[in-house]
Amino acid sequence: MGTANTPAASWYPDPADATRLRYWDGTRWTEHTAPAQAREAVPQARSVTERQAQLPAAGTSAGAASPGLPEPPSRSRGGLFGSKKALESELEELRRTVDDFGYAEREALQNEIARLRSERDQMTLAARSMRTECAQIDAQLVRTRDEAILQEVGVYDYHHRLDDTVAYKAATGSLNDVVGDMEARS
Repeated sequence: MGTANTPAASWYPDPADATRLRYWDGTRWTEHTAPAQAREAVPQARSVTERQAQLPAAGTSAGAASPGLPEPPSRSRGGLFGSKKALESELEELRRTVDDFGYAEREALQNEIARLRSERDQMTLAARSMRTECAQIDAQLVRTRDEAILQEVGVYDYHHRLDDTVAYKAATGSLNDVVGDMEARS
């Protein structure tokens, strides 16, 4: 199966994960994996060059018949996309990979950011409202201070309780009633 430059189809240490074995079909790495403990004949390599040194020479199949390893996958995948089990295992592996990227955390953080932005906008509106109210109160305070300063020096605007004509008429009417009652008694 292999040529002078390509290792034979077999189980080899996974280049991406040293704790697993991956099946090499003679031309590419497949999606089929197995735990590395199942193959005790090949020790775990620490570097890429050591892993490449472990690959068998062309024409040999070092791990194809190793005890404890699953049967090598068949060349036929069964149907257009492969068997249902193979697709389900590939789907599960892809889900684990996506989870490792932290997309769920990322979405939760984006939701939290949106909530905080909304809260910030509400607080900004409340702050504007309070600034307007403070400006109104400040204007009243200035006028009140000016009146207090004028009253201290004796200048103030006197307001009599009968300055209003309606109040004057009411007071006059009640006095006329009192005078009329007194005349009637005498």
